[in-house]
Amino acid sequence: MTSGLRSRKFLALLMAALIIVMTSACGAKTAKEPDEIILNVFASNNSVYAVANLVDSYKSMSSYAAVRVTYDEPSMLAAKIEAGYDCDIFICEDEACMDWLDATKDKEVNPNGNDCLAEGTRSAVFKGTPEGAEEEMTFSAAVIKTTAQEKEAGKFMSFIESENADKVYDASGFERVTE
Repeated sequence: MTSGLRSRKFLALLMAALIIVMTSACGAKTAKEPDEIILNVFASNNSVYAVANLVDSYKSMSSYAAVRVTYDEPSMLAAKIEAGYDCDIFICEDEACMDWLDATKDKEVNPNGNDCLAEGTRSAVFKGTPEGAEEEMTFSAAVIKTTAQEKEAGKFMSFIESENADKVYDASGFERVTE
């Protein structure tokens, strides 16, 4: 009876050790995967078609970046950026809204002294006549100073300013600004 009891104790200890080893390995990762990056883009309603196509094209090139786009009127988006909403890139055709956020502009167009645009990132990126509009519009984009995704925002800006985006603009009825 003593050897039977020892055998059962040994077997119980062996089973407990086996369970501990198996459960501790369940959550282990063999290789560290990069965290998914979510890029928040604020874009005007007039840019929906072009921006949606740009985002689709960009996402196909980036294996771990997701892009979330908020569309609204430029003045509403500028107000949200001024209020501190999470935004990495702002795209709109309304220069007054861009000026409102640009510290390089004087008090006449930036009366609150907003300093929301990352230095040197504001540029005209594409132009065209959106559906329902009567005249051609030029859309500017800028990286927002408070971005948590500065590197990815820079990559997205480089993409929308490059020849790589020309096919997207053409398919959307717009063209890249090359000046």
